[in-house]
Amino acid sequence: MNPSARTRIILWRHGLTDWNAQSRFQGQADIELNDIGRAQAVAAAERLGSFRIDAVYSSPLSRALVTAHTFADPRGFDVHRDERLAEINVGTWSGENIDEVGAANPWMAEKLAAGDDFRRSPTGETATEAGARMVQAVTEIASAHPGGTVLVVSHGLVIRMTVAGLLGWDNRTAFGLAGMVNCAWAMLVHRSNGEWKLLTWNQGDASLFF
Repeated sequence: MNPSARTRIILWRHGLTDWNAQSRFQGQADIELNDIGRAQAVAAAERLGSFRIDAVYSSPLSRALVTAHTFADPRGFDVHRDERLAEINVGTWSGENIDEVGAANPWMAEKLAAGDDFRRSPTGETATEAGARMVQAVTEIASAHPGGTVLVVSHGLVIRMTVAGLLGWDNRTAFGLAGMVNCAWAMLVHRSNGEWKLLTWNQGDASLFF
């Protein structure tokens, strides 16, 4: 491939899980796709098949891996796992209802409104920390496939923070993006001068979003 060509990175969120549907913090708990999530992955993979994909990478968590393999297996791709593509670590909040955690920690709403980052439980990561490790991974992936189009399967919050990190946005700007819907994707272009551009956000057919 031409090293001077533009490289496209498609950041694809996994399909729905029961914990998504129940508004529970998942973090790095290994929660599987439910039936709806598997159907979303099949439908989205069909649409993504219109892109000339050169490689597929995934978070090691099963909800992302199954989504990745839904695209990769019928098309003969290997799925390259990268631990840095995993969702934010939410520590002791894992499995807890998001609204209940927010009610017990009213400072969360204040920090979100002010555009301030915070640690997801005393044992978890901040959004900035999670985004930084995924930015490193995505930058390396782009460098490994100059001029290509790479599908990277990951998770909602870290996809948001990766876009922010690559574009140099602060936390307030990052959370101005609508939440990434299950099985939607974002597309970025990496230019040979190191510059990143966001082409699409929350892309996908509305029929995917049951």
